[in-house]
Amino acid sequence: MQITADLLISLIPSLVLLAVGTFLFWRQGSQKDDLEKILKLDKKLKTKIAKQIQEEADVQLKNVLDAVSKRLEVSVNGMVGSLTESSNKQVVELANFVREQQKVIVKESQFMLASAIDKAEKELSDYKQKRQTEINVKIFEIVRLAAKEVLGKNINPNENEKLVEDAIERAKQQKFFS
Repeated sequence: MQITADLLISLIPSLVLLAVGTFLFWRQGSQKDDLEKILKLDKKLKTKIAKQIQEEADVQLKNVLDAVSKRLEVSVNGMVGSLTESSNKQVVELANFVREQQKVIVKESQFMLASAIDKAEKELSDYKQKRQTEINVKIFEIVRLAAKEVLGKNINPNENEKLVEDAIERAKQQKFFS
């Protein structure tokens, strides 16, 4: 048994080492499991924190966007109101300008028409005067020739003029020249 006792004594350190190794292996396996649990917990925690940060960022972003949107809407409404007011003012100014131009055009047209009428009346008067003079000359000649044939003599210019004037007056009364 001595061999067995020596064998046992020599095996004890190996058994102790085996026991310690097994314990360490088990401990290491347990630490590995703990490490995996810690890593899983860390991952869950990071995911939860990231989700909370994202939710908070979303809320803050929504608040900022709402505020910016309201400011933008107020600004745009102000600009639209200002542009509308400016446009309305320009339309009124343009309408007033057009009315004034219409008045000027009407006055100029009236002046031009009055000038044209005056010119036409003067031309008509001049034409009538010219034609009257031509007619009078022809009548004087006709009366002179008629008097010479009827009377057989020439009459003096004063008698001739008196006869012509009387004849012209009768012709006018009878609307001979119309």
